[in-house]
Amino acid sequence: MSTEDGIADDDWGKVTELAIKIANVSAKNKDTTMLDHRMLKYLEKLANKYGRLPSIVSTMADYTEDLSQSLAMQKEAYVSACEMNCEYEMVNISESIAEIYINQKKDNKRGKYWLSILKANLKAKPDEYFENQ
Repeated sequence: MSTEDGIADDDWGKVTELAIKIANVSAKNKDTTMLDHRMLKYLEKLANKYGRLPSIVSTMADYTEDLSQSLAMQKEAYVSACEMNCEYEMVNISESIAEIYINQKKDNKRGKYWLSILKANLKAKPDEYFENQ
């Protein structure tokens, strides 16, 4: 099965593998810079193959150090997910944007706005993970 926005399992599987490696290294409090760069390089390769699909752009944002750039990329991904009616991506991306505003930018007004978007998205596409939080 491919991603909701059309990326083949073989291609997205490599993203998952890299993400797991990054998480494991990070859990050991070690530097993930090299793996982060490898992830971004691979995601750029996927973007060249598939275009700037929501799952690609959102994941690129997750590994982008500059917070303003990361937020802009997440918003780009969200608009693209809406245009493609990728409900799962809309849930995940709206949660990422809310988290950035609340935890990193300390902007509760915008954070609450994105939490309301997340809530609306969850009504359309319930997700066990978010509903159990």
